[in-house]
Amino acid sequence: MALGHHRVAVIAGPETNRTAVHIKHALVTGLKRKGIHPFPIVSADYHLDAGASAVRTILSVDEIPTVIFCGSDLIAMGAMSALEDEGVKIPEDVSIIGIDDISFAFLARPPLTTISVPRERMGITAFQALDKMLSLKRRMGADYYLETELVVRRSTAAARKQKLRILKS
Repeated sequence: MALGHHRVAVIAGPETNRTAVHIKHALVTGLKRKGIHPFPIVSADYHLDAGASAVRTILSVDEIPTVIFCGSDLIAMGAMSALEDEGVKIPEDVSIIGIDDISFAFLARPPLTTISVPRERMGITAFQALDKMLSLKRRMGADYYLETELVVRRSTAAARKQKLRILKS
């Protein structure tokens, strides 16, 4: 990866959400193609508290990752809060990346790097798919893919060189 990250963790969205499962699979597959095996991979609901809880699991492993990919901006913001509570600096110690580019992602401290999802295009595509299903009287759905964009803000930086140790109290 361009910033030198090789220890990667993933906080995916909920296992009960088909889109979250697809995103997790795509992310893990893409990382493995680059020779990176993310660990741990944790699932969380789309809530701030769930991101914070998942970070506690991540901080319990022997080698703290240098970057955490999160299944949504809300998960990422919860993760950022929990990291801060543990004295972990973002992005100096751990970089964080979210997905969605919600309207207040830039207000996070530091501002959140995220993958922007084209909401208007998604709505148009969803309407067109529904209209097609109704006109064909077909109840089976189809998969649709939209272009996304990486919005780089200040929650990401080059990977730290040394291992990060969390002091347990």
